[in-house]
Amino acid sequence: MGYGIHAGVTQLKDGCILGLGRRLRGDVDPAMPQSISSDGGATFVRTPSIFDAIRSGQRPVLLSLQEGPLAFFSFTLGMEFKSGFAGNDGATGEQSWTGRGLFGALSYDEGATWPVRRLITDDRPEHWLDGGAWTGKFVMSPTLAEPRGYLTATQTENGIIHLLSSKVHYAFNLAWLDA
Repeated sequence: MGYGIHAGVTQLKDGCILGLGRRLRGDVDPAMPQSISSDGGATFVRTPSIFDAIRSGQRPVLLSLQEGPLAFFSFTLGMEFKSGFAGNDGATGEQSWTGRGLFGALSYDEGATWPVRRLITDDRPEHWLDGGAWTGKFVMSPTLAEPRGYLTATQTENGIIHLLSSKVHYAFNLAWLDA
């Protein structure tokens, strides 16, 4: 598919194919490559995405949700999140904070912008989890999420998004991700 490996891929409403994946060996761009095909996958146009490139032991997933938006799940070393994503501190306004690890992003315009980004955590104080495989044991907190894993996801008829890493199962709905 276009550029990048271990790509999350979905078909857009206009029939184009959108993929976000890991950089190819030797690629020097620090951003995750985004590839779009308007001819059924025969050719792709590559541009850098707004997301950090993923590394070994990481695989993203891209879903077209039944409610309409695109959901993208991947990993970051550090990403700025706007207030409202910080969990239980009740922050409002223009405050921001930095979080690391597994996150979800939403696009309401077919991948042109990704205004919603949220760490995938349980918002509890620091605690250890076992991610298995490449991940091993890691600390989860409101600002630390799982650092790596090979992701897969589906959305069931009742709207629940089931996100699986190498060992951990996350379940939530669009309202939680968009909160």
